[in-house]
Amino acid sequence: NRIPQGCCKMIIKKINPDDIERIVALSESEFPYKNNSSEKFSERQKNGAMLFKAEENGSFAGFVDFELKGERGFIHGLAVRKEFRGKKIGHRLAVFAVHALSLNGAEKICLLVRRQNDAAKKIYKKLGFRQAGTGEKTIAGEPVEELELNVRNDFFS
Repeated sequence: NRIPQGCCKMIIKKINPDDIERIVALSESEFPYKNNSSEKFSERQKNGAMLFKAEENGSFAGFVDFELKGERGFIHGLAVRKEFRGKKIGHRLAVFAVHALSLNGAEKICLLVRRQNDAAKKIYKKLGFRQAGTGEKTIAGEPVEELELNVRNDFFS
């Protein structure tokens, strides 16, 4: 059975303990160079990280992991399951994180994105993120770019 186009409902909501294993599995496939244990995500959440999931028609579609430290926001991870890509879920999760961080006082938002991840870079640059720093950065040997958003000047202008 095919679902007619335009009928799908995507929602973003806070994760619950049952979601951690799904997030770990998606993180392991998308960010194999990072520590993706359930303990890490649970500990991050206890220490103030905000983890939200996207669901489409009740199915887990992706997640975003972000936090605020003073006036700086950090997006630590955003991933969408392969079968849900191309539906602007990543864009919606990124906008959600930027809005949530700015409402909580973030003046700047920073993130690292794999140099080869053109789809993610396109989303972030569309939102006003710009290259930050000039040095070559790596995470466990994986080349990454540092992007930064000045919330007041770049996002809400």
